[in-house]
Amino acid sequence: MHNQPEFVSDGKNLTPEDVARIARSPRDPSTGAAERQVAMSDAARQRVEASRAIVDRIVERGEVVYGILSPNYDTLLVETLGLLGFSTYMLDCEHGPAGPLQALEVVRACESVGMTPLARVRSADPKLLLQFLDVGVMGVMMPSVTGADDVKRLVEAVRYPPAGRRGIAPVRANDYLLGAMPQAEYIAFANEQIIVMPQIETVDWSFPVTVEDVIEEIVGDIED
Repeated sequence: MHNQPEFVSDGKNLTPEDVARIARSPRDPSTGAAERQVAMSDAARQRVEASRAIVDRIVERGEVVYGILSPNYDTLLVETLGLLGFSTYMLDCEHGPAGPLQALEVVRACESVGMTPLARVRSADPKLLLQFLDVGVMGVMMPSVTGADDVKRLVEAVRYPPAGRRGIAPVRANDYLLGAMPQAEYIAFANEQIIVMPQIETVDWSFPVTVEDVIEEIVGDIED
């Protein structure tokens, strides 16, 4: 393996041709990583790491974070909100027209200012959720959850095995498996850091236990 990555990216100088050459390079049989790797500049990496560490900030460091929910996918607005001090930006794709392509641009804007990108998604379709997660969204809110089965399906779609059923491929969220984080490490990171937010909007809950019981059971399963 090379000691230094062949390409150092600030998010602008890596071309599709560069990616293609790296993808065709030999791979380390023990890790599956390409021998020629891509790395970000230190400043860019720090911003991305800050945007992806929201769970650490809330749970481990006990920080108070402020976020905004909006259907607006204007990247200039998103960047401005990050510079004003917001910690999260949740793209509302239930009441707004945005989809995975617009979420991709919002994720890039969030990462540029160290803000965590989230999305409220209009459907529990696992394939749709996968598209949002694969572009780098670090948490999904599912509206109109009515029971434990809804919550469990949501968790299964968001988490990688054994905690869920999310599939993996070389995508933006894992640096196309060309970065410094091996596949197994990324899976553990994603299962720990990506936020699952079931949104209960009705008074009637379709099973005879509390919401807290359901979330505690799911969290316990993941930790186990």
